[in-house]
Amino acid sequence: MQKPKLPKNESDRLEALNRYHILDTLPEQEYDDLTRLAAEICGTPIALISLVDRDRQWFKSKVGLDVSETPRDISFCGHAVADSAFLNVPDTTQDIRFTDNPLVAKDPSIRFYAGMPLKTSDNFTLGTLCVIDHQPRNLTEKQIRQLESLSRLAISQFELRRSNATRKAAEDALDEQYKREVLLAEITQRIRQSLNLDAIFQIAAQELRQSMNADRIGIFKFDPDSNCCNGEFVSESVIAGFDSVIALKIYDHCFGDQYAAYYKEGRIQVINNINESGLTDCHQDILQRFQVISNLVVPIIQTENLWGLLCIHQCSAPRHWQDSEINFARRIATQLEIAIKQASLFELLEQELLEREKEADSRKILLTELQESESRYRSVITSMSEGIVLQQADGQITACNENAEKILGLSADQMRGLKSVDFERSTIREDGSIFLSEDHPAMVTLRTGQPQTNVIMGICKEDCPTRWISINSQPLRHPDQTSPYAVVASFADITEKKLAQEMLKMEAELAHVRSLTDGLTQVANRRCFDDRLQTEWQRSVREKQSLSLIFLDIDYFKLYNDCYGHQAGDACLIQVAQTAASQLKRPTDLFARYGGEEFVVILPNTNMEGAIAVVELIQHAIHDLKIPHEASKVSSNVTISLGIASIIPTQEQSLEDLIAIADKNLYQAKQQGRDRFYC
Repeated sequence: MQKPKLPKNESDRLEALNRYHILDTLPEQEYDDLTRLAAEICGTPIALISLVDRDRQWFKSKVGLDVSETPRDISFCGHAVADSAFLNVPDTTQDIRFTDNPLVAKDPSIRFYAGMPLKTSDNFTLGTLCVIDHQPRNLTEKQIRQLESLSRLAISQFELRRSNATRKAAEDALDEQYKREVLLAEITQRIRQSLNLDAIFQIAAQELRQSMNADRIGIFKFDPDSNCCNGEFVSESVIAGFDSVIALKIYDHCFGDQYAAYYKEGRIQVINNINESGLTDCHQDILQRFQVISNLVVPIIQTENLWGLLCIHQCSAPRHWQDSEINFARRIATQLEIAIKQASLFELLEQELLEREKEADSRKILLTELQESESRYRSVITSMSEGIVLQQADGQITACNENAEKILGLSADQMRGLKSVDFERSTIREDGSIFLSEDHPAMVTLRTGQPQTNVIMGICKEDCPTRWISINSQPLRHPDQTSPYAVVASFADITEKKLAQEMLKMEAELAHVRSLTDGLTQVANRRCFDDRLQTEWQRSVREKQSLSLIFLDIDYFKLYNDCYGHQAGDACLIQVAQTAASQLKRPTDLFARYGGEEFVVILPNTNMEGAIAVVELIQHAIHDLKIPHEASKVSSNVTISLGIASIIPTQEQSLEDLIAIADKNLYQAKQQGRDRFYC
């Protein structure tokens, strides 16, 4: 017995096979119809769709055989894959390669084998569509051609299956990413609008639990001066059936000694199963008390100190945390850090201003207080989550915070002394136009004394994506004066929010495309055809140009379905539609499914001679497919009949006239024997 050789491109071939994600999947009617049809055409008791894996051949579909796979070393299909060619063995007992093969000497006692390679569009042979008999025999040339056609149909099903799976995975990933971006934008917006930490924590915990499908989300705060040993959960969201931990005091000296330094460095703890994690006994006891089986813990840091922890608990079962989930939790924790910092700073500022107001008893004292307040204000803005810039009445920048430097890409020294006008060439509006200097919110506020809110600006920089910011400007005035002596411009980076909006727009556009596409054949559908024909008709009337219409019908398609089954019928529709559509060379032409097995072609600015040329291209392409059709009354292969109409539309006519002519001519083509066109 000769073992099959390995193809030279074996590693690439196996990689191509795995891309289809079809190995070890359940039986599917589409493939079973093809093997049953192959057995009937070739008159054999056994037919297989065999895929050759690294060490085995696995049967996606089988007729007349009980096993689902055999070793590759004894496979017939392995030889066909190695040569990437049709393998025909009329009598295995007379072929030196197979005389002592176990599949010949023992069950299933193979005496005849014929395998047609299953080749992908990039020329990788994944396996074969093969027929097997217990008696020596030979296939006719016609049977070989039909077996080859069925192998192409099998590959079409592979491609359709992979396309559908890829599209579904992309849609799911896009949808999940969009939902998380929306959630992050909502939390960010709430932080900008509110200083109520309890409300921010509650919304973040509830939305994060629902988004990540977790059993419990808890926000834990350490007691000050406890060396991260004591604390409590200040907010949580937990599903029914598991205990609440809110306001529960925790005393864990092990944590402060062993884990606090780890978290202060910004590291994240990821535990898929606490029973397999190697945690210390005291730490594991606390997690078990909270019913935790798997958890994800992200530190919440304030000025290099560990403020608390964002805890994500899975209590029902172990869980493998995805990189996207870990990254999303980290981003949520960052927003919570901003909210805590912002609330703390504003609380401090409010207390100071209140104390100063109580002490003020004269204008001189008040002026001194304002000067001191401005100094403190500059200190406060340095630590705020938004970018902050202070500009004097002449527009010159005198102070900014760290976030302003990051967002604008300039240092404080580079910005100091500049005006908004100096950024004109690098800033744009949402429509892409230049953001004029006089329209900058800070300049408008200095000019009018009125605050400006939520002004959108794009910052352009060479070799970097555009960064989008939302700007607010607030005037600063001395008592009893109406004109501002300075302006505070605050701005937040909304680039991620803009990207989320763009994704939403893309989803809407994708939905629109789907609404105009036939789900089976992936060509334009009836709705798309109706809209386009109306448009082209009106344009042709206006410009007095020819408009041609072609009706196309698959001959005896009902008999095809009755003979081969509806799954094979669907595969036939896909091949015919895709092949016919590929013959249209102009972007203005449209190929659409009209209904059932009937298709239609719109050819703008095309007279009858041009339409006939397109019809002949389509006819030749369909003939070249050689799709078997034993039930046809005009040919052994699938054929089509076509009706052509071509007119120069006028105001006195209607597009229904054009449709009626094409439909009538299609009827004449059928009456005259089918497999032809009529005009």
